[in-house]
Amino acid sequence: MKIKICPKCGSTEFESFGHYSAPKLLRCKSCGFENEIFPEIEKSKLEKLKKDLVQNSIRNKKIGKKLRNNPKY
Repeated sequence: MKIKICPKCGSTEFESFGHYSAPKLLRCKSCGFENEIFPEIEKSKLEKLKKDLVQNSIRNKKIGKKLRNNPKY
């Protein structure tokens, strides 16, 4: 079974909003990411994806901290 996920945080909880004549937009309840289309993934792969998103987020924060502390940048 496939479920929609937020590409930013991996959440599966959304809310619909937008004008009735415009395409329906979805908003992630966790991070606020908005789009018309969200990717779908097999439910069995969801936990691995969430784990990967967290690890990437931690790694990106470490890289950002190094760049901010480096006077060359």
